[in-house]
Amino acid sequence: MSQKRNRFFKDPALPHVECRYTYDSDAHYTPHRHATLSIGAITERIVSFDNRTQTDLLTPSALIIINPETLHACNPIEGEARSYRMLYLDATWCTQLYNSLFWGGIRITPGWRTPSASYVSTPRIDSTTSPRVTESTEAVFTSSPNG
Repeated sequence: MSQKRNRFFKDPALPHVECRYTYDSDAHYTPHRHATLSIGAITERIVSFDNRTQTDLLTPSALIIINPETLHACNPIEGEARSYRMLYLDATWCTQLYNSLFWGGIRITPGWRTPSASYVSTPRIDSTTSPRVTESTEAVFTSSPNG
C-alpha cells in the first residue's frame, strides 16, 4: 500500500479546526472513531463508506458528515486509489458555537448524539448501479492545499 500524498493542516489561530488533504491513496483503514465532528468530500474515484448500520459506495462530490465517536471506515475500492478532503472540528467548540447561535432553542452539551450516526449526501451508488461520476465539490474541497 502506498500513501502517496497525505497532508494535514492546522493553524494556531484556529485550534478547533484541522484539515486533511489526501490524494491518490490506496491506504485501507480498520473501523475507527474520531473525537471530532468530521466532514469529508470525495474528490476522485469511488469509496466504500462503512458505519455501524450500512455500507455506501460514494462517488466524487459526495459529502460525508460523521458525528464524534461514531465507528466508521472509509476505504478505496479494491485495486483503486482515491482522493478526498476532510475537515475535523472540535466537538466542544461545535457545541459552544451551536449554543451561541441558537441560545433560545434546544441546548446541547458535549458528547451529543443525533439519531443517525452519519450523513452521506448524494450522489451515492450501490453495487447494483453503474458508477456515475459527477462534478467535483466546489469551494474549499476543490482548491489546492497550497492556495
